[in-house]
This record gives sequence, C-alpha cells and structure tokens, in this order.
Amino acid sequence: MSLWRSALARVLAVFMVGIIIPTGSLVYLGVKSIQAETRLLMKESADRVGKTLEAMRDQSVAIIDGSRKFAEGLSPHTISTKPPGVSFFLALDAKHHLLYPIWEEPERNERNPPFLQLSLQRDFQAAEQTELKDHNYSRAQGEYRMLARRAPLAYWKVKFLLKVADCLVKLGQEDAAQAQYQEILSRYSAETDEMGRPFGLLVAIQLADLQMQEDRSSLAITTELNAYQDLLNGQWKLSWDNEQFFARQLQERLAELGPAMSAADHRQYAGLNSAWRLRENIASQSLEFMANRWDTMEGRIRQAGTSDRPILLFENHDINRGTWVIPFEDSRTGGRQGWLIAEIPCRELWAQISGTLDELAGAARAAYSVSLGESPIFRSRQAPGNHRYPLMSRIRLTSPVLTLEIGQLSDLPVQRLAERRRQIYLAVVALATFVILVALYATWHAVSREVQLAQLKARFVSSVSHELKTPLSIIGLIGQKLMLGRYRTGEEAHEYYGILAEEMNRLKSLIDDVLDFSRLLENRQPYRKEPTDLVPLVRETIDRYQLTHPGKDLGITFRPTADPCMVAADREAMGRVLLNLLDNAVKYSPPDRMHITVTLRRDGRQVVLEVADEGFGIPASELQLVFDRFYRGKSSMAYQKTNGVGLGLSIAQQIVQAHGGTIELRSTEGAGSTFSVSLNAAGDA
Repeated sequence: MSLWRSALARVLAVFMVGIIIPTGSLVYLGVKSIQAETRLLMKESADRVGKTLEAMRDQSVAIIDGSRKFAEGLSPHTISTKPPGVSFFLALDAKHHLLYPIWEEPERNERNPPFLQLSLQRDFQAAEQTELKDHNYSRAQGEYRMLARRAPLAYWKVKFLLKVADCLVKLGQEDAAQAQYQEILSRYSAETDEMGRPFGLLVAIQLADLQMQEDRSSLAITTELNAYQDLLNGQWKLSWDNEQFFARQLQERLAELGPAMSAADHRQYAGLNSAWRLRENIASQSLEFMANRWDTMEGRIRQAGTSDRPILLFENHDINRGTWVIPFEDSRTGGRQGWLIAEIPCRELWAQISGTLDELAGAARAAYSVSLGESPIFRSRQAPGNHRYPLMSRIRLTSPVLTLEIGQLSDLPVQRLAERRRQIYLAVVALATFVILVALYATWHAVSREVQLAQLKARFVSSVSHELKTPLSIIGLIGQKLMLGRYRTGEEAHEYYGILAEEMNRLKSLIDDVLDFSRLLENRQPYRKEPTDLVPLVRETIDRYQLTHPGKDLGITFRPTADPCMVAADREAMGRVLLNLLDNAVKYSPPDRMHITVTLRRDGRQVVLEVADEGFGIPASELQLVFDRFYRGKSSMAYQKTNGVGLGLSIAQQIVQAHGGTIELRSTEGAGSTFSVSLNAAGDA
C-alpha cells in the first residue's frame, strides 16, 4: 500500500507543477483579455445602433422582393407547364375566361367558311358534278388536286385534298388515299373547320376508319393512339368542351379496338387514360376555383385598389397558403389582357423574411414582430426592453396588409457576443481539464497496474517458497526417520514411503506449474500439434493420475464416445490440462462425495471433454474469477484447507486457447462443478 501511495503522489506532483498551474494561469489571462475586448466592442457598437435600426426600417419594404419578382416574371405567352414552387396555377383573359390550364372559349355561333373566289367556286362545282353525277372519280380527283394548288387559303386546300382522298377511296386506291391523309396531317394538322375543330383530329379519325376497312387494325390503333397523345400534349388549341368531345370519341374508338391491341399498345393506352384523368382533375379544380373563389378575390382586389399591380391574397386566415393575383398586359397593344393566379406555399416566404429580420435585428440588438392584418405571424426570440415597438412599416403588397414592428432591446449587441465568447472559452477550458483528468487517470491506472504486478510477483515468490518448503520439510523429516530406523513395523515404514512418494508428486506438480507459468508470462507457445485421438490420451492420463495417489479411491469414471475423437493437439499439453482439472476436482471434493466423471464426446464439429465432480461447488460471484492467475476462491478454502498458488486453471485455459478451443465452467454451490473443454475436430479447424 505504501508503494502505491508513493507512486500516486509522484504522479500528482508532476501534473500539478507541469500542467495544472500553467493551465490555470492561461485561463486567468484569457478571461481578462475577453473583458478588455468586450469593453472596447461595447463602445464601438453604441455608435452603430441608431444607424442599423434606421437601415432596418428602410429595408422592411423590400423583404418580399423575391416573391414579387416571381409574380411579375410570369407570362401567359410562355406558359406550358405549371411554374416551379406553385401548387395551383390559372390564367384568365380580360373577360375572366380560363386560358390555362384549360381554354374556356366563350359561346359562339358556327362561323361561315372563308370566302372563295368565283372562278374557284365554278371549278369546284364542276369537279363535284364530275364526281357525283358522272362518277368519273379519276378525272374528279385530278380537278380537286388542281383546285388545292390554286386555293390561296389553307382551309380550302384541306377541303379540296379531302375530296381527292375520297375519290381515291372510290377508285379502290386505298394506299394512295392514306398517303393523301398523311400529307394533310403533316402540313395542315393545326387548321380548323368552320366549327373550330382541328383538321388534324378529323383526318386522323378518317384515316383510322380507312385502315380498319383494309383490315389494318394495328395501323388504325397507332393512328388513333398518336392522335390521343397529340390531344393531351396540347397539339391543338381546343376549348375544354371540344377537348372533352374528342377525348371521349378517341377513348370509345380505342376501346372497340382493345382485342386487337398488343401489350405495348395496352400500356400506352392505359398511360394516356391516366393522363386524361389527371387533366380532368385539374380542369375540375380550375372550374371549381372560378365558381367558388374568384368572385370573392376580385371583390377584395377592387376594394384594396390594387387592380393594376400584383397582390398576394390570404384567405380564411391561412397564413401558410397565399394566392398571387397578377395582372398581365399584351406587349403588342399595351392593354390589360387578364390575370395570372398562382397559389404558393408560404412557409419558405416566411422563412426568408424571418432570416432577413434576424440578421438585421441581431446587428442592431433589436426585436421585431410581423403580423398579417390583426393576426401575428412570428416575432423575434426576445421582446424589446419596454415591450413596445416604436417603429412600424406596412407592406401593402399583401391582403391583409403585412405589418412589421421594430423595437430596441435594453442591452447592446456586444454584451451577448461577449457572453457567448466567454462560454466558448470556458467550454474549451473545461475540455482541456477533462483531457488532463483523463491523462491523469490513465497514468494512475498504468502506475497502479505496475504496482499490482509487483505485488503479484512478490506474493507468487512467497507462495512458491512456502509451497516448496512444506514438501521438502516433510521429505527431510520422513527421510531422517527411515535413515535412523525410527519405525516399529514394516507397515509403518511402507506408510512413510507412501508419504515420500505423495510429497514428491506434489513437489513435481508445483514445479510444473511454475514452469508453465513462466512460459505463459513470456507468451511462448512451444506446442507441437499433431493428429491425436483423445480417447487413449484421456484414459492414459487418468491411469497415470491414479498411480500418483496409491491407496486412494478417487472414484474416477471415464465415459468415452464409441467413435475416435481426433484433434490437432500437443499430447503432453492436453494431458497437463486434464491433470489440472482432475487435481482440482479431487482437491475440492469431500471423501464421502468423491465421484468424478470424465466424459468425452463429439458435438458436431467439436470434441468436448467434460470433468464433473460432486464437490463443494463454486458460488456464482466467483465463476468469472477462477481462471485468473493466483486466484483461490474464498469459499473453497473455507471448505477445504488445500495448498496451492492458484495457477492450475489459468494454465489450463491458456493451453486450451492456444489450441483454438474454449474452456467453460458450470457450477452450483454445494452440488459440484463441471469443466467443459471444446476443441475443433481434426480437419474442422
């Protein structure tokens, strides 16, 4: 104990002089430096507070400039998809008809066909007479083709070319008719008839009918799928009513062609139907908005007097969803053409405003509060010193109006900065102290291990000396009696010889333990591992152990397996393990319960050797300690005053682990113990 105290005192002295005192001095100087810097910053900051607050008030008008730029950047002439960051988007014309995402065309009567020159009208009537009365289809298609070349308007060109295709069909020239239809689709698909219907859709349906008549169902399916795809892609500017009409017509025609569709056609058709249902859903939302919300919004815009500029509306006190209503103008006329309506999630907008205000308020040590109409939205973490906001700015780009209120805190900004720096500095000091304590503990642990090792060695030398002295004393005493003839009968002399043999065996066992312990400390493993059958080895070891205890009934029973138990092992070392286990079982078994069972068996790829006794057993608290060097259980010594230095089981464990095996203990106090040694069977290692 004195050695341990002396070592620890030296460690503490080194740390005190070399580390703790210099560190404490640095901490003191650092705190003084922070205090001086804080006073300087407070003086400088006091001059900037007023200027920063004024700048904050000036910038309050521009805190949603990003959103306004987004609103003004939208153009109905470039709209093809919903703008990014917008959850709902509409475009209206000046009469509040939908332009996007669907075209809500005002009701109108059927228009008249475009004007056709009188000469062309006469030639057209003549061509019709050739076709319908004379049934001269070949001549008629030539006359129609000539009229198509002369016609100045695309409408009449398509009309004449359709007549050409009809004549070709009547002549039985279906391939030529299909080619004519394809020409119309490629050149005049966007042209419309007198009812506003695109020729592209009308001709595609006629072409599909012709292909069906020729039993070319696959071509008809392809034609109508392409027309369906073009309709969904916005190939033609159709009113929502016409768009629905053609979509239903194409769906019905394709449904009839379903049995003739290939797997790829079915997949494309299903995808188009899914896209159409999505478009119907968008159209439904748009029409519902116009029916239920637009009139109220327009009234609020007129009331706020913001018809000529964008405004962000909030409905039903929902601050997380806003609707931009943005007037747009036609660049050609400069007149107002309609409205863009974009519904946006506002969490990002509020986060942007809050970030801007936090930056400004932090620099000026000010507090702020933002409200929408009468409803507060968010405010700074700290309130102003007198809970009043003397500065106020209204942003009329929203409805209700967005209000920003600003007030100064009671302390200066550098005070919080200095406090934060002080906390960081103290945290660094605490971390350094922790590292020093860890180093102190590690050093103390290393020193204590060295002291403990020295104590173990001293105890080992003392124990070995005592153990050597006892058998040598007995051998000397018995030898002197035999030499002087101090015995009465031959039986008494024979008993003395038995004692000599027993003490010699005990002395040999002790010397073997010392040698094995020396090898263990030096981490040497001079084991010659060879294929070994444990059955004869165990039997020979038991016989040899019984020979060293003549005249004693050790009650050892060997139960080997019927099969060979081959392992790669050093025969002498494994014999030593079994001798230690047997010696342990004999030592801690009372004479009336001297029943030791040695079992050898195969368990899958393992060979298991078990030594079981019915002795005193080991308490649960000592099960994890019995394999430690020099350890001898207190309870076992209380039951049996046996000699030893506590190395046998530690040496056995070291030998087994060196062979790639494990040794385990199961024990019940008062009922006996079982040691199990498991080794890899030969070939399974």
